[in-house]
Amino acid sequence: MPAPRVPTLPSAAAAESSDEGSSSGSDSEVKEAEIPQPTQAAMTSTFSAAAAANRAAKLAEQLAAKQRSPSAPATLPARSEATNGERAAVAGVSSVVELEPLIFEAEPEEDLVIIGNAAGCSSWIGQAIEKSKFIAIVQTPVAPGTSVIIQASLAQQPGVPKEVLQRRWVAFQVRRVVGDPRLPLNVLSVLCDQLCQAGVEPRTLVPVDSRSYLLISREHVQFAVAALVRFGHLVAPAMRVLSPAKVLAAVADRLGPQAGAWRLTSRDRPDSLEGALALSEVLTGRSPVRIQASSGLFAEFRVSPEADVEQRSCFGSLGSEDGVRGLRQLQVSFQPSDGSVPTPLRVTWKGDGTLQEQAIVDGAEPGEQLVEEWARISTGDCKVTVLELESADDRRGVWLFCGTLFIRILGLPRGHGLVASSCCRSSKQLEFFRGAEPVRAELQESYQALLGEVERPGLLRVRRASQARAESSLLLDARSEPSSASSGSAEVRQDAKVVIHTDPEGKRWRWQIREWGFDPFTPPPPPKPPTPPPDSPTPVEPAPSSDSESAAESSESASTKQKKNAKAAEKGAAPKARPKPEPSSSRLMTGWSDARQKKDKEDKKNEKKKDKDKDKDKD
Repeated sequence: MPAPRVPTLPSAAAAESSDEGSSSGSDSEVKEAEIPQPTQAAMTSTFSAAAAANRAAKLAEQLAAKQRSPSAPATLPARSEATNGERAAVAGVSSVVELEPLIFEAEPEEDLVIIGNAAGCSSWIGQAIEKSKFIAIVQTPVAPGTSVIIQASLAQQPGVPKEVLQRRWVAFQVRRVVGDPRLPLNVLSVLCDQLCQAGVEPRTLVPVDSRSYLLISREHVQFAVAALVRFGHLVAPAMRVLSPAKVLAAVADRLGPQAGAWRLTSRDRPDSLEGALALSEVLTGRSPVRIQASSGLFAEFRVSPEADVEQRSCFGSLGSEDGVRGLRQLQVSFQPSDGSVPTPLRVTWKGDGTLQEQAIVDGAEPGEQLVEEWARISTGDCKVTVLELESADDRRGVWLFCGTLFIRILGLPRGHGLVASSCCRSSKQLEFFRGAEPVRAELQESYQALLGEVERPGLLRVRRASQARAESSLLLDARSEPSSASSGSAEVRQDAKVVIHTDPEGKRWRWQIREWGFDPFTPPPPPKPPTPPPDSPTPVEPAPSSDSESAAESSESASTKQKKNAKAAEKGAAPKARPKPEPSSSRLMTGWSDARQKKDKEDKKNEKKKDKDKDKDKD
């Protein structure tokens, strides 16, 4: 027996029955399938996984009761995880065909409303047809009136019930990746069965041109997106189908013990903790590294040296909705969103340098709870400095420092580019949907993850990076000559709370200071030379002029004596004894003056003797 089909449009006013509650052929189809109505919890924007699992289990039981002949158990497309409710739903369905990966694109750009009975709307329907980008009008013999599917902004007209305007729908165009984008009706039917198994009740719309649409209530859109991603499909754009990020409160007393640098040591295995790790192990290893600030901002470096392993670096904020459970919201990630809402966390601080984070999923078995354990990295100090990028383009970025470790993450936020505007399992699967070349080019040009070391203030060196580069490259050396093109520069403006960094390639980055634990950019001033003690005597040295005069006089007297000795030798007289060497100029001033007086006396005697010799020669 084939699996039951969900109500479809435009075969009748199925949407009319869901909004107006009127008796129609669509109502009879819903009753025959016995699909339970959503619970009150499921009608909220945060449609819980537990409510969906219970609903899916009930649906599976009802569908299984209708099966009269045994059949082989159905299987879902391969995926990483499945809840108890999903497995129960799968076990109860007889023959679910595994679908090829499909693309779901939300269009138009705004939500739709379904008017079950458009009687009295003829005055504005004509204008709506001219202005609307999406409109469908259906009337059948079994329906009491005309059903209209139209953009919500064009339905703000008198006579339209308020409850109709409040119930919004999102239309998804469904198409294949390759080949004919149109879907056969049997594929569309199986797709609806998959969503019913996950607890989501869609409506189908197949226009004349055979383009297929699924209409999903706005309250259930994000849960439906998460289910479609688990089934292996692509959903876009993310801004239309994902709930906006919540504003979380940063609880300082709870975030304080978590501030610092951490390394992931175990995942799903709490008893495999390796203990605290040295910084050298982190800079060369493969484990994810996180720097958490007390303000809530965090950055995670998740880059593997293996080329075939996907990069999963990210940054975001950690806060709390109720002051007890933590919630991590990503702002930038190297991976597309999986469509799920952030999972609350139970954070346990063990006090021995380890931190445990356990995902809290209502209704999940203990073995299905995701548990991660992180070990504190010994970086010397737990003070954290946080910088946020000021960018003229769409990129966002943070730069976090803790002791001698830093992490810098750059990328595109949700809704920009291919990665951040898509919902699928991974970037590898995104390459299948969008093409490997454009996805890899975007990750190379618009995303960056750096893990580095502060060797000393003003000297920053990259140890690991998301892009292929040297194993260790210089990012800043503030003590180098300003003319050195490979050293970079940094200017810290504390009054403006800005850091301006110019990298070695010459690119200028402007960063806003969000948290200032210490200054990693400014080198310390050079040490001052030691000053002598005030009581030490100062040696007296002879003046340079006295030395020169003494040398001149010594040379002059020596030449005079040589001449006299030469004359005496001619006359047959014995030469006079060689004079004693003159006192050196290195003596003290007192000794130098005595030698000078003695020399002057000898010179006078020599002059008198010379005069006598001249007189004798005359005679």
